[in-house]
This record gives sequence, C-alpha cells and structure tokens, in this order.
Amino acid sequence: MTQPHLLSLGIKRKKIYRLLFLVIPAILGFLITLTLIHFLLFNEDKKNLNSDLDKMGLESRILNSEIMSALSSAKSDNSPLCSQENLNKMRRALWRDKYIKDIAHIKKNQIICSASWGTLKNPISLQKESKIFSKNFKHWKNTPDPITKNTIINMLSIGHTLILIKKDLFNKYYYKLNKNNNVAFELKTFNYIFRHYGNISPETLIKAKTGTTLTSMTKKSCANKDQCIIIKNNKMGLLGTSDSNLLIAIIVSTISGLTLSYILFLSSTRHRSQLQHLKRAINNGDIYLEYQPKLCLVTHEITGVEALARWHDKTFGRVSPDVFIDLAEKHDLMEKLSHLVVHRAFQDMSPIMKKYPDISLSINLSMKDISQGQILCFINKQAELYHIAHDRVIFEVTERTNDGVDLIEKSVAEFTKAGYKISLDDFGTGYANLSWLSKIRPNEIKVDKIFTQSIGTESINQNMLNAIFFMLQKLDVTVVFEGIETQEQLTYLTSLSTDAMGQGWLFAHPMTTDKLENYLEIHHPNFLT
Repeated sequence: MTQPHLLSLGIKRKKIYRLLFLVIPAILGFLITLTLIHFLLFNEDKKNLNSDLDKMGLESRILNSEIMSALSSAKSDNSPLCSQENLNKMRRALWRDKYIKDIAHIKKNQIICSASWGTLKNPISLQKESKIFSKNFKHWKNTPDPITKNTIINMLSIGHTLILIKKDLFNKYYYKLNKNNNVAFELKTFNYIFRHYGNISPETLIKAKTGTTLTSMTKKSCANKDQCIIIKNNKMGLLGTSDSNLLIAIIVSTISGLTLSYILFLSSTRHRSQLQHLKRAINNGDIYLEYQPKLCLVTHEITGVEALARWHDKTFGRVSPDVFIDLAEKHDLMEKLSHLVVHRAFQDMSPIMKKYPDISLSINLSMKDISQGQILCFINKQAELYHIAHDRVIFEVTERTNDGVDLIEKSVAEFTKAGYKISLDDFGTGYANLSWLSKIRPNEIKVDKIFTQSIGTESINQNMLNAIFFMLQKLDVTVVFEGIETQEQLTYLTSLSTDAMGQGWLFAHPMTTDKLENYLEIHHPNFLT
C-alpha cells in the first residue's frame, strides 16, 4: 500500500474514532438517563400499587364485615319473612352499609321481598348462579340486578337471605391505575375468584409468584387465611406510562446524552488545545522556574534549592505542574521539557551558586529521562557551559512505575559515575520502595509530604512516618522531609533527627531567582563577594 493511501487511511480512522468518541457517550447518556427515568417511574408505580393494595384490603375487610353483619342480623331475626318488622330490620342494616346495595329474601330461587323495594307482588326469578359453594351458599358474578335490570352487580346468598353487592366495589382503585393492572379477589377455601379485573386470566393471576422484575410487580394481601387480593402490574415504569410521558422521557434522555457528549467534546478539545499550548510553550521556552530553599531542620542553614517548573498560559492561566507534567509524559514531551528545565536551571543558578559555594541545586527528572543516555550528555555540556560542578547537582527522580528497574539501575550508575547525586523523590507513595533503594542506592531520600502533614493526626500515615524514619536511619543517605508547614511538624521531625533536611512553606514558598537572591542575602549572608 502506497504512502498516500496509508495517510488517507490514518485520517479516516481518526475521523471514525472522533465520531465514535461523540456517538458512544451520547448513546450511553441517553440509555443511562432513560433507565433512571424508568426506575423513578417504576418506584412511583410501586408506591401507588402498594398504597392501593392496602386500600383495597381495607375495603375488602369492610365488605366482609358488612356481609357478616347482615347475615348475622338476618339469622337472629325471628320475625316472619317479609313482615314489616322484618323489612324494617333489614332497612336499618342496609342504611349503615357502604357496599351492600340491597338485602332480600328468596324462596324457591325467587326474590319475594327486599329492604329497598319491600314485598314484591310478583316474585322475581334469579338467573343461574355462578358458583355453588354448598347447598345454601351461592354466588352470582357480574349479573344484572334482578330487580332494576339496569346495573351489573354481584350477589351472595346464604339460606333465604340474598345480599346484593354494588358494582363499583374497588372500581375506583382499579380504574385509577393504568390498563396494565390486574386484580383478583380469591376465596382460597373454595378455589374461587370472587372478583377479577384486567387482561390476565384469573387462573393465571392467582398462580403468579409475588415479587418484582424490571418491568412488573405482583403482590398479594390476605385479610385472613381464606380471602386474598392479588394485584399484578405487568408493565411498570416506561412500559406502562402514557405516550406523552414516554415522549418527554425520550426528549430528556436525548438532551442528556447530547449534553454528556458535548461536555466530553469540550473536555477533549480543551485537552488537545492545552496540549498544543504546552508544545508551543516548551518550544518557545515559556516554561519558567521557581526555586524553593532546602534547609537543615535544626540549624535552619540553607543547604540547597529545588528547581520547580512553572507554566502560565494566556488561555489556561497558571497550570498546575501535576497537570502539565502528566500531559508531557503522556505525549512524549518529557525529553524536551527536561532539556529546557536543565538549561534554565543551570542558567539561572550559575551566578547564585558561584556566590554560595555550599548550596546545591536539585532538578526533577523522570525515570524515562534517566534511562535515556542522551540526556546525560546534554547535562554535561550544560554544566560545562555554565560552570556548574557536578557534585553540586542533585537529580530528583520519582518512582512512578515498577518497570525496567535493571535498566534504570545501570543509568543511575552512569549519573553517579559522572559525579551527580541522585535523590529518590516522594518516598513512600510510589512503587517498590525497598526494591528501588537496593537497586538505585540514592544519595538522598525525600519523604513525601503526606507523611509530614500527618504529624499530630494520630493517623496510620504518622505511624508509617515513624517506621520510614527508623528504616532510613540505618542507611547512609540524607533524609529530606517535604511539605513542612507548621511549627508542630518541625518540632516533631527535629525530635526524630538532628541532621535531617526539610523544605516547605514554614521556611519559604517557591520563588523567582530575584526573590531567591534577596532571600539568600538575608538568611545566608556569608556569600562570596
């Protein structure tokens, strides 16, 4: 394949990747939002279903109580059937009932009188019953009112007493819910469905297992061992919501997905833009340095300074070193950045180190820099150019990875052979500390500030600090504590050691070379004139 074709293929792949970078978050955002809306609606349906089941259970118990009361009253009434006294007693019982439409007496399967209509001149024959539980216990399901003929009711007879039950029993709960709800009222003793609503057959409904799935819920409530209500919603959440609500959910989810995609697009654009700005800053030498003094903790004598890379961009403002150094490492810019930092540090510090022959210069390098032999050659040339003695330069390296320890060991040996010193930075937070110590054999170890700042907190880190210091005491290395900010921390560290070094805001913030010279003139007056 020719070079132009390869280039064209590479461009097409980049476009596809960028398109996928936009499309996939949009789809994920859409699906996540839609799922969230579904479960919000599902929980609302669940709450309503539980509430209505409780209400139907209560109404069922009221109906049961009314029926039992009416039957008990009829049984205890010794007056002749359909007599005025008998009718009055039935009327008094009917007036206090909520769900009983009428109480009647039957004879030879005919209604002869009722509380509402009195004694009938022409007895009314009853249709065939829906269920015969026993010789004297019968039920009529969804049958026309035998007296008025204009409504559908349920009827229950025991002996000569007939109870006419209102049609609207539970309807206000059933019809308030959506069409996906199914309700059954079961008499378990007789394996009989007393009342049923919905599109699922009653036989299937009473066999359904209680519980929930992602889209349905089945619940059962029993007033006693015999009478149970089963309710099942087989399309909950988005599946059972109205078309308008579903449309709103889709619109909201689409907006959410597009918003997520747009945020990631902006973040990616900012990242790429920041990367381009960083490349330009490195190429133009816009990365500058600040210096933080390093002191003896007991005498407060200044023993050296650490060069710290800084970047202030017109677009992004002051960018944290953690951000732009990480960006440089990910995009193979560390070699150029390290060259710039070494050059700028030697250039800045050459006149100062000439004035103060006992002050060292610490420069941060990555392990990748150290392992690449060409940087040592560059450092040697810069040291010769600016008349910097090798033994006054300390290169601080951070253990960011556990890879290639043997290669780094060889590279570090070349640095020490050239007369430079090696400091193991951020000790205690990286990889394989003991392994690095045995392989690299540094001249200096810098204990990470998280341990220094744990002093006085009685935390695990403070206990670890004591253990780290006890271990380092046995080694022939200079120990430097980073991040000293309070007198309490300083007092604690000096109680551990009288020759330890340290740096932090308690002594001095990072500063430009001009401020560093003023600082040294005040705190380190014995310089060469």
